[in-house]
Amino acid sequence: MLWRDADGVARAAHRGCPHRGADLSLGRVAGGELECPYHGFRYAADGTCTAIPCEGRDARIPPKLRLQTRMVVEEHGLLWLFAGDEATPTRPWIEGLPEDTREVASRELQWDVPLSRVIEGMVDIHHLAFAHRRVIPNSLTRLDPYDAHFDAAGILRSEGVIRRDAPGASGWNFIMDIAPPSLLAIGLGQRSSPSSIGLVACCPIDDHHTWITFRYAVRSRWSWLGRLLSELSVTAELRLVQVDDHRLLRTSLPRDPDSPQHQLVHADKAAGLWHGWRRRAMRRVSLPLAPTPHAAPPLLSASQ
Repeated sequence: MLWRDADGVARAAHRGCPHRGADLSLGRVAGGELECPYHGFRYAADGTCTAIPCEGRDARIPPKLRLQTRMVVEEHGLLWLFAGDEATPTRPWIEGLPEDTREVASRELQWDVPLSRVIEGMVDIHHLAFAHRRVIPNSLTRLDPYDAHFDAAGILRSEGVIRRDAPGASGWNFIMDIAPPSLLAIGLGQRSSPSSIGLVACCPIDDHHTWITFRYAVRSRWSWLGRLLSELSVTAELRLVQVDDHRLLRTSLPRDPDSPQHQLVHADKAAGLWHGWRRRAMRRVSLPLAPTPHAAPPLLSASQ
C-alpha cells in the first residue's frame, strides 16, 4: 500500500498490520504515520511501531512489531516501487515521453488480464484493422516495413508502417517502445518528430490483474489546442480501442503465456523479444522483477 508522510514524501509498505493482519489501507494517516483501522497501532515511515493504544503511552513496543516497508521513488508523475535491495536502483524511462503537465491527458484502467498479455497487446501493431475495425480502415492489413530490437540502453525499440497490401502503398507509421519491464512509449508518425506521443505504464496487481495508466500528448503550436486534442485522443483510446483489446486479451489462452507456447511471426518480434527479456530476468531474480510504475497520487494522504 502507498501513503504520504508528514513531509508529503511517498511511502510504501505491505498492507497487513504486523499486529494481527488488519488491512492498513482501510486505516488513515495521522501525523504522517499509518494508523491501523482495527486497534489504532501506529507506524512511522520507516515501519517502526510508535504507538500501542491498548498498552498506554508508556507501552514497551516489541522490536519485531515492525511494518515491512519498500523503497519508493516519485519521478515523472509516477511512483516507482522497488522490491530489491539496491541502494540506488535505476528507473526505466524513455526520453521524449510526456511529463505530467497541464498539456497532457491521463486515464487509468484495471484489467483482469495478466501483465504478459497486456504487454503483448500494447506492442502489437498488426491487429489494428481486425480488432479495431470500428475505427481503423479494414484495408490496412500489411505491416511493412517493420522491425524490433534492443538498443544499447536496453530499450526495446519497435517501429512499423501499417498499410494496404499493394505495391507502393503508404500507411500509418507507428512507434512502440518498451523500457522493461512495463513502461511503453507509443507514437504516431516518424520517430524523429512524432505527431503524437503516449505513455503507457503497466503494473501487475496480482497474477491475473494489471493496472494501466495512459498519458497522451498531441503536439500543437497552441497549448490549449494540444490539451484538447490530448483529451479527445485518450478518451477515444479508452472508449473505442482499449475495450476491444480487453475483450480479446482476457479471453486468450493460456492466460499468462510465454512466447514458446505460440507460433510467432515476424510482426510479433517485439512481443517475442519482451518474453525473452522476461525469462532472463526471472532467472536472475525472484518476482516481482524490479521497478514497476504506479500513478501518483498514492492511496492514502495526510488529509485522510
